[in-house]
Amino acid sequence: MKKISIFTLIGANNIGAFLQGFALSRTLEALGYDYEFVTMPTQGENKGKIDKIKRYLKQKSFRLLFYKIMSGKKYAQARQELKITVFDSNHKYDSVIVGSDEMWNLDTESFVQYPQFFGRNLSADRIISYAPSAGNTNLEQLKASGYDFTSFDRISVRDQRTYDLVSSIDTRTPVKVLDPTFLLKSYDKYLPDIQPPKDYILVYSYGVYDSEIKKIREFSKKKKMPLFSIGTFNSWCDKNLIVSPFEFLAYMKKASFVITSTFHGTALSINLNKQFVVCVEESEKIHSLLNEFDLQSRAVIDEESISEIFEHEIDYGIVNGLIADRRAESIIYLTEALGGN
Repeated sequence: MKKISIFTLIGANNIGAFLQGFALSRTLEALGYDYEFVTMPTQGENKGKIDKIKRYLKQKSFRLLFYKIMSGKKYAQARQELKITVFDSNHKYDSVIVGSDEMWNLDTESFVQYPQFFGRNLSADRIISYAPSAGNTNLEQLKASGYDFTSFDRISVRDQRTYDLVSSIDTRTPVKVLDPTFLLKSYDKYLPDIQPPKDYILVYSYGVYDSEIKKIREFSKKKKMPLFSIGTFNSWCDKNLIVSPFEFLAYMKKASFVITSTFHGTALSINLNKQFVVCVEESEKIHSLLNEFDLQSRAVIDEESISEIFEHEIDYGIVNGLIADRRAESIIYLTEALGGN
């Protein structure tokens, strides 16, 4: 059986980073491939973790520190279900997939941008990308880095900004595909049995403005439903639950409403057919995702209230048709790019 080696941010304690990798691995297995996640050395990243702990202690953010430590244990346990190996520069790989997530983001200090993320310093029969994003990286940053995409046999991207960036320096036209979390039509068989309250509002956000917090709390009061911050810590919510990625999905599935400010919070809400809103400002990747499914109206804009948006329910009959078409196109790209039929 042909083995596919996946280079992605599977070691990050982040709901989206884990689930996009998990979904891609299960899709590859369904297509008849074996897989492995290849992790890079982390010597330079441990310092960042220590610095964060020091900052939390200095700010006396003991609840947040406890939340981070316990969440880390949940992720470590979830990763035990995956096949993970360490990069070996002397190893000849069969086929390599770079992506998904923000693998090409040069405008962040949250992870080390290894040359392998751009297909460099890899010995492999075939190197392709699947749905990476460049985040907010601009053309000047890309040129200054010395990286390009010539090492890839086939190129696909996740969002319009990355599509434009690749197109500006590569003669090939990249293929725009769905984020891997959409490749699985259902996650039901992976979800644990949870018994939450009957009605609650799930919040998945790494930070929103005070004005948005006010709108969210007003909506919570209007609906008489508590705010559950799940997957991230938000002190202004009624509860902050420490969950595994699969517990997160279980809580999202049973939530009455979802409020998020993240790309994967948006993607998972759409795939699970939730009534959701997005508190988003200048995130081009989120706007690109909303545009793809004609859901621009779910973004909170200016003084618009969250209640106003939720008054208009999403017609998932239409959206699911779009997802099915794009899912099929994405799997065709993945199959052909890996040399299959």
